[in-house]
Amino acid sequence: MVFLASKFDINNYMNQMLKNSLEQSTVLLSTINAAITEALKLSNVKVIYNYPGRPASLLLDEVRENAKDIDVQDYLPNEFVATAKGFGSSVAGCERSLVVFKDVGTNLACDHFYCLNHIGINRGLVFFIADDPSAWGSQNEEDSRGIYVNAGLPFFEPCDQYSAYFCTLLAYELSEKFRLPFFIRTTGRAVKEIYDKNKNDFNDVKMLLNTEFVDIPFDAIDKWTSIFKTVEEDREELAIKQADISKLFDKLKINVVNGTSTLGVIASGFPATQLELENLTSNLSLLKLVSVYPLPEETIVNFLKDKERVLVIDQGEPLLELLVRDCAQRHGFNIPILGKLNGYVRKVGEFRDDDLKISVNALNQNKHPGEFPPHKTISHAPSFKDDDGFKIMLQCLQKAVKETGVRPLYCGDAGQSSRVPETKGIEDMLHMETTMGCAVSYLSGGIESYKRAGSKVPFKGIAYVGDSDFFHSAFPGICEAVSKNHPICMLVVDNQGAVSTGKQPHLGMKIENDIKTISIKNLLESIGVKHITEGNVSDKEDLIKKYIAGIKSNDFYCVIVHM
Repeated sequence: MVFLASKFDINNYMNQMLKNSLEQSTVLLSTINAAITEALKLSNVKVIYNYPGRPASLLLDEVRENAKDIDVQDYLPNEFVATAKGFGSSVAGCERSLVVFKDVGTNLACDHFYCLNHIGINRGLVFFIADDPSAWGSQNEEDSRGIYVNAGLPFFEPCDQYSAYFCTLLAYELSEKFRLPFFIRTTGRAVKEIYDKNKNDFNDVKMLLNTEFVDIPFDAIDKWTSIFKTVEEDREELAIKQADISKLFDKLKINVVNGTSTLGVIASGFPATQLELENLTSNLSLLKLVSVYPLPEETIVNFLKDKERVLVIDQGEPLLELLVRDCAQRHGFNIPILGKLNGYVRKVGEFRDDDLKISVNALNQNKHPGEFPPHKTISHAPSFKDDDGFKIMLQCLQKAVKETGVRPLYCGDAGQSSRVPETKGIEDMLHMETTMGCAVSYLSGGIESYKRAGSKVPFKGIAYVGDSDFFHSAFPGICEAVSKNHPICMLVVDNQGAVSTGKQPHLGMKIENDIKTISIKNLLESIGVKHITEGNVSDKEDLIKKYIAGIKSNDFYCVIVHM
């Protein structure tokens, strides 16, 4: 298929790249976020699309401080919208963008991945995904890599600030060369670490510059649509691209080997640096694998050639281990490969305490480590202080429930609700909570079960919905519940921002003069909610009265609670 195209005028951009030197940027390159910010400027990135969530949102703080010309849109309703805007910028706007969210955000965005992998893109589209092993600030421990690997999309996993710098520059060039989204996956520990700015293992990285890039017109027929007749052809083309990317990864020198021992460790992400920081690599050969997928097979094969046994360490699921095992088997290697699958590496949680030491000792001694001891510290949501509006809101609700005598079923969406079980006095006011946008639909499902059975609903459903969460994913479930007039009392918590992740703005509040504020109350009225009232935690008696009215109502009832 042939498309008319216009040549990309890259002269100015190339000049920026060629004038760059690490000496000029050393002061910035002590953290991954600072290094990526510098690389974004050099890559001529115009905009960042984001739904807030730590640890990923920490990058945006750095960008706002040191790359003020980049348009940071952290008020988007969700990750699905952020990804769609990135695709639009690439194809229709012909500009480079970065899409940022945390691990669980990939779940909402992944529909796009399974189309963009074969439709392709124009200008560079890169995703920065920060996972949260051990769930220090998340509802679960999720390894996002499985999603984009399943979509066949390539990713880097930087181990320190310099690898982050170079893989960001490479990601934009390769994204345009292969017309695919590229991913940069990291973790909370990695982005918070302060690295030695004088230690750089990545001086020999070979940069790639696309001097002949062309934009395919946004109105090209059958190019930017995922339609039946092109799927198989496009998927076959993706397989060819994956093979080419794998070979190119072998040549870019973004993957580094330190040491010449016959005992090998292959590590990706922060654990590759963590091994060195914990002084565990003195008698080992360490392959720091930054370009993880598609696996650079020549690099792996060359590393395995003289090894007695190899330990594979990656943070999350044993994805890298599976890739290495497959590569070794296909190339005829018959050496022990140790990792999570056979119990040589801790299977869950962020590596800490003596986790890596135990694994390395087992490699050295050629002896299974046995059970790993429990971690000394595990994650806990912080409890609410006495003057926190959310706690006051629930204390008032507690009194209203007691006065009405109902049997409550408290359902919350991810965010502030997770702190309820940790807060004395209200610790029993959360029965169901998993992810964002779920609370109202949990109650709807329960209510309908009793109705189908012809039984009286034994509980009064009470849902906690945050204001940012309302726009993110709660609204569809609310629409469904309202359409059936389920007797749910919904508390919309007006925090004026995504309070759990840094109080970033949302569409229901004032953002900028040229962005219209969308009223939550008006939206609820537009879908036919009969009962909408507002209260403030500063007036407890009034709030209790409004709760009582909502609890007694047989209709869908909303109380907007201002903090």
